[in-house]
Amino acid sequence: LWHQKHDMPIEAVRYAFEAGDLVTAEKILTQMTPVLLEKGEVPLLVGWLQKITGDTACEHTILCPFTIWILYQQGKGKEADRLMKSFEDLPVKKPFWYVKIFAEILMGKGQVENALQQIRQALAAQENGETIDCGYFNVYGNSLRLSGNYTEALQVYQLTLQHAREAKNLIVELLTLLQTANLLIQQGQPDYALFLCKEFTGLLSGESGSPNPQAGHGFIPTAQIYYETNDLEKAAQYVD
Repeated sequence: LWHQKHDMPIEAVRYAFEAGDLVTAEKILTQMTPVLLEKGEVPLLVGWLQKITGDTACEHTILCPFTIWILYQQGKGKEADRLMKSFEDLPVKKPFWYVKIFAEILMGKGQVENALQQIRQALAAQENGETIDCGYFNVYGNSLRLSGNYTEALQVYQLTLQHAREAKNLIVELLTLLQTANLLIQQGQPDYALFLCKEFTGLLSGESGSPNPQAGHGFIPTAQIYYETNDLEKAAQYVD
């Protein structure tokens, strides 16, 4: 508990395992797995999830989706498919995290329409007040873009940018900004793409006008826009 209160999730889980308290370890992992993934603690997380889930992974409606995702990232597709099939057969409401991961896997297999159907069904079954992670909207936008629904994809990307900004999730915001910029260029709207990139950079600038180091992430899509519109000189300026 001390480690949890002092924002030390890795130490908290490690201490719980050392104490043989799997119940506490599972509780902390259920809450902290998304955070640990964002911090790049994948190798550590894999070992812990295997200790917790094992052959009963399907019983864990939160931890199971992450286990499936990690297995796919490791190239263990057959094992992930087996676990995903077992989890799909459970008569329980699937969390949005699972739908997001499932949709990403389906798109990776080229089953874009199936992924889009899964996402829309989950949104239709959304309960009042249920929170949806901004990364979920990003995947929704990707499935729309890949299926050729460009107008709707741009609308969802805009929603994703809004949610990511409110959640202060810089990774999702930057990723969505790149995808939005690419799509706007394809739609003949490079000026609006540039506006979004400059807005992103401006929001991360200090009161003095000097950019926050993280604002440099906005230079990546900006350089790409100039490159795609054949303005190589300006593209080089943002890359440098």
